[in-house]
Amino acid sequence: MLMAVGNPTVEDDGVGPACLARLMAWFDFPCELRCVDEGDLGLGMLGDLIDVRELIVLDAAKDTGHPPGTVLIMTPEEMAASAVLHTAHDSALIDVLRAAELTDRAPETTVVVAVQVASLREWVLELSSEVEAAVPVACAAALDQLRRRGVDFSPKPGADIPAELFDALENFAPQPE
Repeated sequence: MLMAVGNPTVEDDGVGPACLARLMAWFDFPCELRCVDEGDLGLGMLGDLIDVRELIVLDAAKDTGHPPGTVLIMTPEEMAASAVLHTAHDSALIDVLRAAELTDRAPETTVVVAVQVASLREWVLELSSEVEAAVPVACAAALDQLRRRGVDFSPKPGADIPAELFDALENFAPQPE
């Protein structure tokens, strides 16, 4: 499963859904690959994890020590310290996955493709310039993770795919690798 999380009304927190939307516009994926936008994480997504063996999450990260727009490959445990939470009532990815374990719905493997945020202003629908520039790289990182799992994909005919994505697929190694 390819899953985006984040709130697109909170500036860079919307990078996950932005990446998923672009991937869906640019590429054809096999029907077996479920692609979902979960919005803000919550325990309500547990139903979507039924029968998911491998999960790739597109998300925003903060306080990673990297410059804004840096694309990182993280485990859920690593992501826990960098999760973007807006209130004490928000669920972090690690919390949702732990709840999934209790109900025997946890994926066997989970990897997070995260982008270091620059800004988290509320009611701003656009990504910051640094994070917007990182979207093709984050998309390439997600495609690389899919490719490593044997998932085939192909460009949609006539899709306006930025050259940065293809360059990142060939030359870029997300941090840490």
